[in-house]
Amino acid sequence: MNKAEQNTFNIFLDSIQNVEQVKYYTNEIHELKKFIKEQKKYEKEAINVQKSLSFLNFGQQIILNTNLFLCMYLTYLNIANDIFPFSYLILVNTLLFQLAMPLNMFGTIYRETKLSLVDIESMIKILVKKIKSPDYGNQMLIKNGNIKFENVYFKYPLNEDINGLEQNYQAKEKDPNIINNINNINNINNINNINNINSINNIYTFESNVKNISSTNMITSSINKLKKWYLDKVKDNKKNVQYNNNDVKKTNPNITKNLNKEIKENINTHLKNHKIINNSPNYNNNNYLFQNFTCNIENGEKVAIIGKSGSGKSSLIKLLLKFYEVNSGNIYIDNKNIDDIDLYTLRKNISVVPQDTILFNNTISYNIKYGNFQCTDKQMIQASIKAELHDKIMKMENKYDTIVGERGTKLSIGEKQRICIARCFLKDSKIIVLDEHASNLDNENKKAIEKALTKLCMGKTTFIITHVMENLKHMDKIIFFCGKNIYVGSHKNLMDDNHFYREYYDSKNNKML
Repeated sequence: MNKAEQNTFNIFLDSIQNVEQVKYYTNEIHELKKFIKEQKKYEKEAINVQKSLSFLNFGQQIILNTNLFLCMYLTYLNIANDIFPFSYLILVNTLLFQLAMPLNMFGTIYRETKLSLVDIESMIKILVKKIKSPDYGNQMLIKNGNIKFENVYFKYPLNEDINGLEQNYQAKEKDPNIINNINNINNINNINNINNINSINNIYTFESNVKNISSTNMITSSINKLKKWYLDKVKDNKKNVQYNNNDVKKTNPNITKNLNKEIKENINTHLKNHKIINNSPNYNNNNYLFQNFTCNIENGEKVAIIGKSGSGKSSLIKLLLKFYEVNSGNIYIDNKNIDDIDLYTLRKNISVVPQDTILFNNTISYNIKYGNFQCTDKQMIQASIKAELHDKIMKMENKYDTIVGERGTKLSIGEKQRICIARCFLKDSKIIVLDEHASNLDNENKKAIEKALTKLCMGKTTFIITHVMENLKHMDKIIFFCGKNIYVGSHKNLMDDNHFYREYYDSKNNKML
């Protein structure tokens, strides 16, 4: 019943919030039918619950009244036989009715408890969810905007809440590849095991496959490095172990446990560093939005992110902001892994100008100061001037005290974008993200917005997610999403060397013409 009630409420709320869209397409009847359908489901569930409560109360009343009758009858017999005085009849009657009142409430309490437990169960699932919360006591200053994506794999999480919660990509127990890999590690539990070298080979073969490493030399070098370390340990134990042609042969069963433990820990540590053990995703390349993505971005560079809708452009930024977790690989800012930067500091140093700015139903000054509540009124006005917004505000009746309306409905799209840019000036981040910021603007507003953004992005690392081709020539780098592949380079280099980029660029230009 709780679920049906929640669904009914959600449909009602969704229709109210999107009332303009409903009216645009004259779908009032459709929304009404949808609501009535869910309401009937809720009514049906509510009737079933009420029936069960009625049966429970009916059963209670039968039991209770039967007991009352028996007690009163027994009391009457004792009084009739002069065992009890007549006053006992009043006493027993009073006590029984005092007991009956709470018992009558038992059915209602039981119903309310059962319904509450359903909600509590959902609440507990959220409470036990592990998240990486902002660590306000471990703040560090990001001085530059150097960003490095290193061998990043990512696919959308399944059956997980993604509203800023940490995503867990633990090894799946039924994945045969990962089971075999862990078995290989478990096999390396004794330095005398002749299969140890083969186990090392198997582990590296697995690792190279899942990471899609194309360089045979890299694989061979890694294998030989671990083999050499392993065999050096064997040499150090000459009295106990001998080896010939890289095959370890058992000569003495009294191998020290410490050496065995050291060998296993070394291999475990190596694999954990490569995110193979206890953090291994199910490597099915068909499921990945992008894989093995590597890119270096220097401080102050302007980087365009382009590609078809749904190719992963915005997801790359969400990985940087840690709204999503990478499946494998690392992301660095100023040579520091973002996993080692507290969320407060990370997000404090990244400003985003989205396609559609959402404002709070409050004053213009409140919405601008949302970028930095510690700012003064003078700093807020300076930010508004830089955002090409101050003159427009001063023409309003209540100026900075003007209420913007729910979600900013009383302002134009251009004015909302300027408020967002003013927020970013106050936030003063080292990294700026422009996500389709000009797609809904007319030419006049575009020019004003671009002028404001030029000031905002000066000397800062800037990502520009766009479908507009005209500014690509001025970008320091372009990240081009093309299916499962991501190409990185300047406009000139990509035009010269990448026919996919040329085709995409030409097709966009032809559409503009």
